[in-house]
Amino acid sequence: MLFKKDLKFNENNSKSLYKISIACRDSFRFNEAIENCKKAILCEPDDEELYLLLGSLYARVNRLDKARLTYSFHFKYQPIVFNTNKIKQNVIPTIERRNSSFVPHLPKWITFIPSYITKDDLNGKNLLFAHIPKTAGVNFANPIWACIESWQIKNLIRSWSAEFVLKEFKTFIGSYNTPNISYREALIESLVANNLNIEEPRFSFFRTHGVDHQDIYNSLKDFTGIKPLRVAIYRNPIDRIRSHFQNEWTDNHDFDQIYSQIEQHVQLLDNTIYRTCYDLLDNPNWRASITSTPCIDILIDSNNQHDLIDLQSYYLSSCGLPNILKINKLNVHNQADCIDGSAMDVLIKESIDRGFLEYDDNNLVTSLLENNQIPSSFTTCLQTKTLVHPVTFIYKLLDQKNYRWCGRFIKTEKLFESSVLDYIQKFYNQ
Repeated sequence: MLFKKDLKFNENNSKSLYKISIACRDSFRFNEAIENCKKAILCEPDDEELYLLLGSLYARVNRLDKARLTYSFHFKYQPIVFNTNKIKQNVIPTIERRNSSFVPHLPKWITFIPSYITKDDLNGKNLLFAHIPKTAGVNFANPIWACIESWQIKNLIRSWSAEFVLKEFKTFIGSYNTPNISYREALIESLVANNLNIEEPRFSFFRTHGVDHQDIYNSLKDFTGIKPLRVAIYRNPIDRIRSHFQNEWTDNHDFDQIYSQIEQHVQLLDNTIYRTCYDLLDNPNWRASITSTPCIDILIDSNNQHDLIDLQSYYLSSCGLPNILKINKLNVHNQADCIDGSAMDVLIKESIDRGFLEYDDNNLVTSLLENNQIPSSFTTCLQTKTLVHPVTFIYKLLDQKNYRWCGRFIKTEKLFESSVLDYIQKFYNQ
């Protein structure tokens, strides 16, 4: 088996055991994955990533109490409340936004997300992203979390950038991925247990994926007084479900297995956009609980890149985080690896016939798109502010499935040098 060679030399190799557990998970051998992960924890009992994996494995085999308990250990070693009051604020050299495109040397395949310098409270420093699967949500959330983790949590700031902390926060509260109910329950328990450690001023970022988010919102409101901006991304329902089927085909090339998801009424196929926006993902009998009261403040079309970038910029500016540079490329499938067109038509027709898109495409969802507005406080900021953060975070996604990334900080002024293009291209091509 994969990585067994490593184990022959060191049976206490937690990294090899972790990789074996991942390999077993990806081939649906969940019980074997659990046993290998438990062995890895015996080797490294303080490794939060191992508890995160084990919790997800227990959730996959429906051992929910064990999943919640295991996630609790994850939060013990990876808390959701972080003390960020580490660097004293100094005088800030500012960078002027010189033109509408700001950085003339950057190619079109790169996006610059500005963080504007303002003393105003933009009321955007708390964000809850309800990620609807297959809507390019990783492209929205991952760069933000990577920037927060590098700048504030892991404090990966070089000596030259220590003077560029624009806004001092004592506390950051956040968790990047809430993938199931057991994780959410453990997260809320950790939030309540750490409530007394949450000092002002503070900022927060949470992301859910395929699970209801309103319990997190209510817990933040009740225990900390925070009312985060609840955001989701919309994608044409047929395009979204087509993307799901293509992704499944890429993973296993098994049409019968994909079709069985329709027969089994897999919940993430069934009106996922509506159920995310109205917090009905956890309810298997949701059709008996139809509501017209949304649990989302902003729903943005995935094709509306302008507003998506503005929203990212709004959050970065509110929190005093660096600008972000990211590649525009989304997940594109090789044409040779695409599912046959007639087979895709069968899957989509069957999904429509079973009502899987009935509520995703009705007025309860489209009205949220029509009423979508970026907060007026940031609209004013966009019109009046010309200064951006003097530090920029260059972000690169390494692994879409496991949200792995890498990044570097550079001085924003360097972006005006024509030679920077070679540096950036080398970074993205590594």
